[in-house]
Amino acid sequence: MSAKLRSFIDYLKAPWRLWRRGRQLPARMQIAALVAGAVFVVAAVTVWTVARVRAQDEGGGGQTETVYDQVHRLRLEKSFDAARELALDFLSSHPERDVQRQQVQFEYAKCFYDERRFAESLPEFQSLVSDYAEVALDMADPVVLVDDAKFYLGVTQTIAKQYAAAHQTLTELHERWPQSNCAVKSVQQAIRVRIHEELDDWEPRDGAAGPSEIDNSETIETETAALASAYPDDPACAATLLDLLNYHIKRAWWNDEAAVQRKDNIVRVVGWMQQAAPEAVQTSRATVELAKVVFDEDPGRALALVDAARQKALAVGDASLRNDAEFAQACFLQALHQPAQAQAVWEGLLEREQDPEFAAHVRIFLAGTYASERRFEEALSVYEQVATDEHCSEAARATALVHKAQTLRSLGQQAEALAALDEVIGNYPQAASTGAARALHASWSKR
Repeated sequence: MSAKLRSFIDYLKAPWRLWRRGRQLPARMQIAALVAGAVFVVAAVTVWTVARVRAQDEGGGGQTETVYDQVHRLRLEKSFDAARELALDFLSSHPERDVQRQQVQFEYAKCFYDERRFAESLPEFQSLVSDYAEVALDMADPVVLVDDAKFYLGVTQTIAKQYAAAHQTLTELHERWPQSNCAVKSVQQAIRVRIHEELDDWEPRDGAAGPSEIDNSETIETETAALASAYPDDPACAATLLDLLNYHIKRAWWNDEAAVQRKDNIVRVVGWMQQAAPEAVQTSRATVELAKVVFDEDPGRALALVDAARQKALAVGDASLRNDAEFAQACFLQALHQPAQAQAVWEGLLEREQDPEFAAHVRIFLAGTYASERRFEEALSVYEQVATDEHCSEAARATALVHKAQTLRSLGQQAEALAALDEVIGNYPQAASTGAARALHASWSKR
């Protein structure tokens, strides 16, 4: 990577990683009266909803919904308490292990999953799978949901970091029920288990301890190749290859050896995707990553690659791909000393972007463009906008304050710069950029 691109990206890499790693919004205090009132309203709505559903079921009136249909609809409407209550009523009065019971039992478990109450959904999916372990059902039949339950059991086991159990669950699903509509995605998820197992062991180390003791790279490559060979026309093929690409990119964040191989791996996997799934959106997304590693050698090719990805995004209406392509395009233009063009791309992103977190991320980079031109007052204004935006995460606000401090120091305003760092340290102690704020504060205070 050229010095000019590295300088710009390194200056701004903190917000990019923060944005990718997660969003933590501040907790808000609720007064006791409002809590009590909310609980009362929720309870009342739940009772009313269940009563309405039962009345429809008992009164007829042309209603043809089964109990499963009703529970399913309530779950989709996010009336989770009502859905669970109705499901439990049916399950307690219908002990026979038939198709209808397993449907309702699945919906009951899925309510917890949709609410992200994974610790509660896991035993429910496990119970359903166990209950029907010896029951003869056609897993190719869409009304049979035992295979879906087994798939979600594997996913929730992955979330719980029960990696060995998750991999076994998903592998068993594919081997026992290859005709299931969950078979291919279970193989894909099993590969993701291997990826999570390794990367989750690396991340807490933050590079300090070197590579993880877990190295699943060979297994991940082998299992990905097997999936791509067996299901070349399935959407899971391109999706799994993109997972492999992201795996190699993330490995390089924490390990020098992986970083050395990063470019070769990206070139290899993207070439594989272009052969296996040339028209897939995932392949266009992968070419954006390819553009980043070829920019140093051939800026023109890099710009052409991201423009092709952008055109693909416009053709299929993929806003996320368009954002990725234009974000990379703006970075390239800035590195090529074309700040006006870069600024136009940043501003275009902001005009249509509705996600406050991504918008904050773009603004931080836009401010970096201003700062690189020594337009410090404009940069400060944008950093301040992010730092005071309650709709974006603490991580984004903390990052904006660190950059604000650096900009103030460039203007010779040492006291104001230290005050901005104090704000980060005092208000956002858990933010990733707080470590950088402490280091800068210690360094600047000595001078």
